[in-house]
Amino acid sequence: SAYFTARVNNDYFINRYQPYTNYQGQFKFPEVGGMARGGFTDLFENHHIRGNAFVRTDLETSRMFAEYMNLKNRFDIGLQYRRDVIVGQAPEFPGSVVRFGKHEFSPTLVYPLSYSTSLRMQPRFVNTRFTYINSFVTPDRVDYFGGGSVELVYDNSVVRGGNMLEGTRMKAGIMSLKN
Repeated sequence: SAYFTARVNNDYFINRYQPYTNYQGQFKFPEVGGMARGGFTDLFENHHIRGNAFVRTDLETSRMFAEYMNLKNRFDIGLQYRRDVIVGQAPEFPGSVVRFGKHEFSPTLVYPLSYSTSLRMQPRFVNTRFTYINSFVTPDRVDYFGGGSVELVYDNSVVRGGNMLEGTRMKAGIMSLKN
């Protein structure tokens, strides 16, 4: 089976406090963005491929996600990739334009304990880059992180229609990343 959805979204990309002085006492409204989501599975539902993308109208800030899961064996294995790009202003340097990019790659191993409960383990590799766009003398800051996460997931939700889930979803876990 396959699916595709597209939406218009004007939510904040990052929810944060807006200082009164930065916008001369005016509320800065969020820009409109577009969101697309899609995926497909094979006939026996052993292989799942999902992806989504969020792009704002400034075409600079974006978020992407892609995932492949193989559910054929007792252990479910997969790969995930996330990319986030945020363009904004550094509050400590008025008039500056900064770009923060994050790439995250994580293999996934899921062990189902029951129909609705599973144990999820993900080693992670994260690359971040912080750039002052309007300053050529300031070097980029590039950081690499490695680590992982372990989560206990409970999900007995059932899809009742587009964007309608019925049931309970919970997740408890621990994540550690080292520079």
